[in-house]
Amino acid sequence: MVFNFKDEIFPERDYKDYSMGLGLSTHLLRIKNINISFSASISRILSHDRSVYQHDKIQDDYSFMIQTERTFIIKNQKIKPFFGPVYVKNILYDYNDFYTEVKGKSVRNFGFASGVNIILFNHIDCFSHIVYVNYFQPRFGIGYIF
Repeated sequence: MVFNFKDEIFPERDYKDYSMGLGLSTHLLRIKNINISFSASISRILSHDRSVYQHDKIQDDYSFMIQTERTFIIKNQKIKPFFGPVYVKNILYDYNDFYTEVKGKSVRNFGFASGVNIILFNHIDCFSHIVYVNYFQPRFGIGYIF
């Protein structure tokens, strides 16, 4: 995904974000229509500053979650609300106009997540969830189930 935005703290900067990520999930235990699953994801956001300041940033996000989900069938499609504990590690690399690297890491990494997966045609997984680790972090995406 590509986004353009202005930094609220530094309005003279002109960022263009490039975002990419990958996630995997596997079922650990199934009891009737309740699943216990493990999910892991990684994402990277490159924020390229197109202003004269050239103050680029890179943010890496690593997430690991044990989730409990229940499956409901509505009009032949699966709806799976879920919740569970989550571990999130954020690393931010900040480069000033001289390309000196400043690195910051998150310190309070445990939290909670809740959301829903909507499985279309038994293979397309549309998901949305909220992670709370220090603050609310909304997430969404589309996946493929093999």
